Amino acid sequence: MLLLRLFNFALQPLRMRYLRLTFFCFVASAVFFTAWSCSPERNLARKYALRAKEKSVLVLLPKEVWLVNQKSEYPRNSFTYAQALEDSRLLENTILLPQLNRQTILNLFGQSYLSELRKYGLNVYTEDQTEAFLKTDSSAYILNLAQMEIQEYYSPVEDEVLVGETVYTYDFTINGLNVGVWLELNKLNDLNLKKPVVLFATHDVLDKYDGYFTMRFMTGKIDYKLKVDTLTVERARNFITYLGRLYAAYTFDYMMNDYTNQKLGPATTPRRYFRWDPFNKSLKATVNDRFIMLED
Repeated sequence: MLLLRLFNFALQPLRMRYLRLTFFCFVASAVFFTAWSCSPERNLARKYALRAKEKSVLVLLPKEVWLVNQKSEYPRNSFTYAQALEDSRLLENTILLPQLNRQTILNLFGQSYLSELRKYGLNVYTEDQTEAFLKTDSSAYILNLAQMEIQEYYSPVEDEVLVGETVYTYDFTINGLNVGVWLELNKLNDLNLKKPVVLFATHDVLDKYDGYFTMRFMTGKIDYKLKVDTLTVERARNFITYLGRLYAAYTFDYMMNDYTNQKLGPATTPRRYFRWDPFNKSLKATVNDRFIMLED
């Protein structure tokens, strides 16, 4: 019993140091979280997002879809579906572009884009509502989706495995579809904005595949097993619809972060670029999940 008491007595300083260290870590974490969650840029971004209903946007949807066929043996510059009707060689080797058409693509993207902007609380006007838009007293923007481009291409894939001291490789190609959108954003009554801001985003969708190396038990020969789930027109249509929603979110995020930058002033460099979740009413920082602003 005496030895146990002496042992407990010896442990008391260690326990006190542990408790002090735990308390210090807790306080430091609380201070960091409070500073992060209450930063001026974060408060400004949240203020803008919660007042989205005070903002109006006029959306000018694209009138044309530009196509690029990277699968052609004689690739040329971008072309339209109307031009492809006159020259079928423009779509040679493609599997998705011929199953889509200009009106389908524009409808899928455009309706998804408009619907998502409204979910953020914005007052959304279309081109045929221009007169009503110009009569609004709220903070207003013109969103001109100036260009939409779709590319179909082959994407090379190389798989490899190390067996003993030998590296085995297997090369194959899969199909890819790339969509790129250019947006011109103009804020009305902004004397500091000399010309529209040009924003750009692009995303890809590819064949799904499952590939792996195998070794024959008797001979030791290395084989490669490959199963490809080729892109379908349904997946392409769903992808275009998804990008309409995503790029609407990117649009709102840019407007929100631009407001934050203007309020902070040129002397303050924002440390984070925020994305807004309109459903959970929450912010999260991002680096790459956003529009790229194109410079002259």
